[in-house]
Amino acid sequence: MDERLATALRPSEPSWVIRRGSVLPGLKQTRDQIERYGRYWRHEAELALGSRRPALVCLGDSLAQSIGASAPEQGYVGRLRDHLETRVGPVSVLNLSRSGARIEDVVHTQLPALDNAQVEVAWVTCTVGSNDLVRSARWDRIRKSLSVLLEELPPQAVMATVPANGSVAAKSLNRHLRREAARFEVEVADVERALTTWRGRRASDLFHPNDDGYQLWADVMTPCLTGPTT
Repeated sequence: MDERLATALRPSEPSWVIRRGSVLPGLKQTRDQIERYGRYWRHEAELALGSRRPALVCLGDSLAQSIGASAPEQGYVGRLRDHLETRVGPVSVLNLSRSGARIEDVVHTQLPALDNAQVEVAWVTCTVGSNDLVRSARWDRIRKSLSVLLEELPPQAVMATVPANGSVAAKSLNRHLRREAARFEVEVADVERALTTWRGRRASDLFHPNDDGYQLWADVMTPCLTGPTT
């Protein structure tokens, strides 16, 4: 396996916040899922490499890892795969996302890994940006990084907006995303506008979506997926 691809697929370590809060039921579940779901998607990636099936490639952060869902398959990635398989038959999944990833991680680690992956890329999704907003106040750098990402995404990519939940910074980032996506002709799945309430959609860690929340992500992203139909 190419070194860059192996690096992207290496299981992520839970952050110090998750580790220190692991005595709380919600955060303990998150910690366990980061490890367990990461192993699941690595196995799926190993099956995808060299396969002749059309591949759904997923970039981004813990949302693409399905953290908060009851099982890896119950996140939006698994739901998109189920939908695509009703259209085209068996689909491989190369999930290069990583819990805790920021925009620059997608640019500098995940996209180079995709360039070296032997898969038949048919669809690409990306959900990233929330960690940048939580962990940095360098708004200009975040916006510049997002522009670089949108310019470098494959032509069939779908980029999701981040949930705003009343955050002025998130709303501002999403406005920038929409403008730059139009400039670089990237399809946008507008989760922010569809997620009018989190009620009944939060996981026990109060940060990630639960199964119902991920269904919303999938519902918004599904119409954006073009590509093979037979």
